[in-house]
Amino acid sequence: MRKNNRLNHLERKLRIISGRWRGRKISFELKNELRPTKEIVRETLFNWIDSYLPGARCLDLFCGTGALGLEALSRGARYCDFVDNSSSCARALALCLNNLNADNLSEVHYSDISDFLSLPNEGYDLVFIDPPFNTGLLNESCRALSDKNLVLPGGMVYVEFSSSSAPTYIPSDWKKYREKQSGSVKYRLYLNSKD
Repeated sequence: MRKNNRLNHLERKLRIISGRWRGRKISFELKNELRPTKEIVRETLFNWIDSYLPGARCLDLFCGTGALGLEALSRGARYCDFVDNSSSCARALALCLNNLNADNLSEVHYSDISDFLSLPNEGYDLVFIDPPFNTGLLNESCRALSDKNLVLPGGMVYVEFSSSSAPTYIPSDWKKYREKQSGSVKYRLYLNSKD
């Protein structure tokens, strides 16, 4: 009996805060160091960008549960690419999107992030970057996005990182727009000022 209770504690749910899927709960398993963005952080972020979302083309890198991209789609984004190198996360998210009838609004890519970013792409209005902490992947992702011009002029980039490991590379065209901290997690929003 205890073993079953312990297994049940490994499954969690996150709630979509607002929009067409408001209140829907998405199940996920605590494995592969999965660290979904806290609800309080998501609420702050989406208050910052709410008026920017309608019609936006989004990219959710290191998507895990897909919490950020799902919230964006729920609030009116027109499309989201979800990218993660965990096959179990990609499968679970694809099923979730199918259950929400959102297959035509999104694509889930089971891929290494650098491989995905090296492919031809038309660019994004909004990019979420929430990699595993203390790995250097945030800097690599920012550099690749900038080198390939994947953030459209006037586009926004959200980054989440440990308060002990701030990014050391941010493209010069990305201007810090907002910043906040929740416990040991810092998060920032940048605006691409490139013309």
